[in-house]
Amino acid sequence: MTACTEDEPMTTQSTDHSGILIVHLWIEGNPVEGFRARITQSLDSKDAEQAVATAAHPEDLYAVVRGWVESFVNRLEASL
Repeated sequence: MTACTEDEPMTTQSTDHSGILIVHLWIEGNPVEGFRARITQSLDSKDAEQAVATAAHPEDLYAVVRGWVESFVNRLEASL
C-alpha cells in the first residue's frame, strides 16, 4: 500500500503491472441484512474491459476480493 497526503501525488512502484478493484458498499434498510457491495474489477488497468460482481454478505465480498488478488498475482507470475 502506498500512502500520500492530499498535497502530494501518489507514486507507484511500477506502472507495467497494475489492475483495478473498486468496491462500493452501502446498507439497504436493515444493517444486518441490508449489506450490499458492487465490485468493479479489471486485471489490467490498460484494458477497457471490466467485470462487475455483487455481494449481499461480507463473506461474499471477501471471496471476490481474494479471488481477484489471486488471479492478479497468478497472471503476473505466469508472465515471468
